[in-house]
Amino acid sequence: MADVTIQSTEKMVGANHPTLTDTLNRLGLVEHNNDGTHKKLTQVTDPWVDARAYGAVGNGTTDDTAALQAALNLVPINGILDLANKTYKVSAGLTLANGATIRNGKITWSVTSAIDIFTVKDNTIFDNVRFNGSGAIGTVGVPLYQRAIFGGTNPAIPAINVTIKNCRFENMTGGIWSGGASTDSVPTGWKIFDNHFENIVGYKGNSEGYAVILTPSSKGLVSGNTFKTITRFFSRNTRINHF
Repeated sequence: MADVTIQSTEKMVGANHPTLTDTLNRLGLVEHNNDGTHKKLTQVTDPWVDARAYGAVGNGTTDDTAALQAALNLVPINGILDLANKTYKVSAGLTLANGATIRNGKITWSVTSAIDIFTVKDNTIFDNVRFNGSGAIGTVGVPLYQRAIFGGTNPAIPAINVTIKNCRFENMTGGIWSGGASTDSVPTGWKIFDNHFENIVGYKGNSEGYAVILTPSSKGLVSGNTFKTITRFFSRNTRINHF
């Protein structure tokens, strides 16, 4: 049988494409922006977004807070926000709309006030993300919490099944806090492994300077992490830190 060439004049997914309903677009799966970055997948099985598709610059100096939040608002459950190995500066905390994977990039901030960089939902995964804080600490009696990952603003319902792997946490007063104020609110299923914590420091006398903090009844995995220059005075009988 001779080779047959099939020609179609229908547009594939790409810049300025008006719709995702035609057959070729569904087969193509990837929606692009004008600059060639991927915006999102139309395939349900592995949806992801590129942070730059929502206006993030990723040069380490431009404030990308609003763009990253816009991207996080649209990442579906079990979706992926890919940071494309760029550095994103933020000036306020970010909240996940759904449990999703955040991967491959760096988050930095220079604010000197309290901040939780990511407030997560159930089943969130951080993989190969570097967090570099401002290095600010509190003063006597006035703690300054700058945490990279926080399990939720409602202590009675902390996030569960959160995985943090292959990440770096540097220059902040707190690395990871699962949330949960008592044994009635146990953040189960947290897996924290193969991360590096460095210069996690705080003013002695305040509740600062912890690398990882979980409630005592937490069920999960904490393994293979490394530590350098960590303030180890934080202690409270409702929590465990410094694994």
